Amino acid sequence: MNISRKAQEAFKTALAMTIAYGISLYLNWDQTVWAGIAVAMVSLATMGQSFNKAALRMIGTLFGAIVALFFIAQFPQERWLFMIALSAWVAFCTYMMLGSDNPYFWHVSGFVCAIICMGGGPDPVNAFDTAMLRTQQTGLGILVYSLVVLFVWPNSSGKAFLSVTESLSSLHQKLFQTHFSIMTNTQPVEESRQSLQELKQKEFPVLNQFQQLFLAARNDSSDIAQNQKLWNQYQVKVNQYVKTLDVWHENISDIQLLDLFKLIPGLNEYYNNINKKYTQIGQLLKGEKIDKTIETCELEVHDDAFEQLSHFEKTALIVNITQLKRIDQISMELVNLLSMITGQTAYKNTSDSLTLPSKYSKLFQPDIDRFSAVIRVMASLWIAFLSLIYINDLPGGVTNISILVPFAMVFATTPQLPVAKLLIPVLGSIAFACLIYIFLLPHMSSFLSLGPLLFVVTFIICYLYALPQQVLNRAFGLVLFLAITGISNDQVYSFYAMSTTSLTFAIIFLILAITAYIPFSPQPDKVFLRLLKRFFRSTHIFISLAALNQKKSLTWHQNYLKQFHKLQLMSIPAKLNAWSRFINPELLIGSNKGLLPIIANLQAISNRVQEIHVVASEAHHSEDLNVIIQELQEWHAKLQIAFTDLAQDPTISDSEYFQNRLAEIMSTLENRIKALFNKSNVQNYKTFEANSFYHLLGTYRGLSEALVGYSKSTDSIDWSRWKEQRF
Repeated sequence: MNISRKAQEAFKTALAMTIAYGISLYLNWDQTVWAGIAVAMVSLATMGQSFNKAALRMIGTLFGAIVALFFIAQFPQERWLFMIALSAWVAFCTYMMLGSDNPYFWHVSGFVCAIICMGGGPDPVNAFDTAMLRTQQTGLGILVYSLVVLFVWPNSSGKAFLSVTESLSSLHQKLFQTHFSIMTNTQPVEESRQSLQELKQKEFPVLNQFQQLFLAARNDSSDIAQNQKLWNQYQVKVNQYVKTLDVWHENISDIQLLDLFKLIPGLNEYYNNINKKYTQIGQLLKGEKIDKTIETCELEVHDDAFEQLSHFEKTALIVNITQLKRIDQISMELVNLLSMITGQTAYKNTSDSLTLPSKYSKLFQPDIDRFSAVIRVMASLWIAFLSLIYINDLPGGVTNISILVPFAMVFATTPQLPVAKLLIPVLGSIAFACLIYIFLLPHMSSFLSLGPLLFVVTFIICYLYALPQQVLNRAFGLVLFLAITGISNDQVYSFYAMSTTSLTFAIIFLILAITAYIPFSPQPDKVFLRLLKRFFRSTHIFISLAALNQKKSLTWHQNYLKQFHKLQLMSIPAKLNAWSRFINPELLIGSNKGLLPIIANLQAISNRVQEIHVVASEAHHSEDLNVIIQELQEWHAKLQIAFTDLAQDPTISDSEYFQNRLAEIMSTLENRIKALFNKSNVQNYKTFEANSFYHLLGTYRGLSEALVGYSKSTDSIDWSRWKEQRF
């Protein structure tokens, strides 16, 4: 039978749902809906992904149940202390969920604790039974779905992971080739830039899929599990390669007008060498054997041609060569890792090549956005709790809190998603479930008639919402159907119960709509401006800690502060990119390329500022260069002032001023460097020291040019409309 993958996955979820309900009803367990929800939540595209999520849900359920029983035992008669303890746990789980490698575990731990506390709190005698019932129903749903996916059209993640890894490798080879053609002007510039933009748009989803499938493949593929350590290192190297390509891209424009094939005679050999390495990576991923590992390629500069360049051209060339060598090194390490994974070379410990984190980076680093999400979840929880106490006959009662917490935690992970956009899908799901409850369920007298109904409804919902971006619609459809129908052995049909359940969800979404504005406005344009201010504030502080010739080492507090703002610089461009997709297009009228150039320049600023810390600490220079270093210190101070102004108002767009200041600084430095290097006592300046100095000079130039680029990219946007107050 030729059945589509979408139909197969819908069939497996529907079959597991029917079997789980059948077993639960046969054993006469209460709250059968929990088994159904477990099936709905763990159903994913591959067996490994489902097993991974099922394990996290089961462990999270046990953990949340234990915490809930502890709270009920400690505060049996103290409702305020009880709610404070519960809200503190939910807050902790929310914060951990937003920064963990296993966020689903913390999500389940948080909302299961709330469900058991609310279910057992009013009746402490039955709290343990409630916890055990929740655990066994969840376990039943997970066990049934796991067995179904194991025996019905099993879909291992191993092949999918290798296929995505191969696609990612091919994509990175094309990115390298496109960057190289832009650098050497061997292809039309506009055509190459268009191709580069298309490749970068494809890179993020493939990279994300690569990381997710790796987690799944560890669970259902023995080959991946046996080489997990090597695959972890491979993943690290891939991320390093992505970062290196980005940094290289930021430097390419500085050397495009140079005759690179004359300056670097071995450039063609280098290009062929990298392509051969990626050909080997593709062969290894397909299970083919390779002849031998290709060694790194030396990039020697033609001395006579190099001396004819200006000092800033020398700077740009040295910086680009550094990135080319880094790409060569990483690609070789990727080949070596895959050779060890496939058994073509003996295993050796390659952990020494991994960059160890700073001891300060291991300490707790607060994240403002995660704290904002925690405040939003806490506000939702306490509004529901206070409403329960002070509003008589509130529809839903304690159930409001039980249902609210998981939804609030979900919205905390996707703050860009407006609650109003889910109103129509939720109302549609409620209406659909109500129609089934009123017109079909009363005619079901046994499981022989109920089972097919469960199967058909689940299949339809899963089939219609099979795409990854429709996961919320599928979850809402299944959960609302199961909650409103409330299927049990002692089925009672009541319009009052149905309408109360429907009103409960209306109240929950009303609370979520209100708390979306706590503590800050969720309007994408307002969030974008706030993130811009935070970015430049962190840039100012971070660069102030990287002063040249700093005589005193940084204190413990300064090192910790440096790590905190480094985290901000690394994370904010990605957050801006996520929020930019939700900004009203009317606010971008007049801007040809939208917000992408702004975000690209911010990423360049982030990379350059971080590089200054490294290059400044590793730079070597003699006393002869003190005059130039003083000029760089003045340059450094001017950059600090510029970032201070941008932190106050990131919409300042005076690109002409920044461009003129950069040209003036570069002209002054060029003349001073030329005069210094023409002196007889520095004619034989050491190559290592010269390269170190040029690298430092290039980093400052790159940061300044990124600042100019940011200012230019903001010129065409009417920021006054962004600052208007809207509701």
